[in-house]
Amino acid sequence: MAALHPAKAGEFRVFNQFTEQFSIMDIAKKVQNVALLYDINVTISHLPNPREEMEQHYYHAVHTGLPELGLQPHHLTDDVIAHMLDRAISAKENVRRVGILPRVTWKHGIDKKGVAGVVRE
Repeated sequence: MAALHPAKAGEFRVFNQFTEQFSIMDIAKKVQNVALLYDINVTISHLPNPREEMEQHYYHAVHTGLPELGLQPHHLTDDVIAHMLDRAISAKENVRRVGILPRVTWKHGIDKKGVAGVVRE
């Protein structure tokens, strides 16, 4: 959309590319509720935050640019989540569980090899 509506000469524009904003807990609860329709009992686990920022903080991003260009948003409805669950269930044999849980933390700076974060084994 931005390419179809280029900025004027000398104009600088930034587009925040989202239409809705949720906390991780909001998304987890949405998935948990929809999963009940599939008789799937979803347990929400509270993992340690691997990042430096606060667990709770105020973030109010503005996303008016793309709607002003005509963006028609697709919201995260129960139907959308159900569609994703359908796809995930049909491909569950392909899930590599080792890659699901985080193994990296960003709280310890740079390691001896110059890599940010520390891998937990």
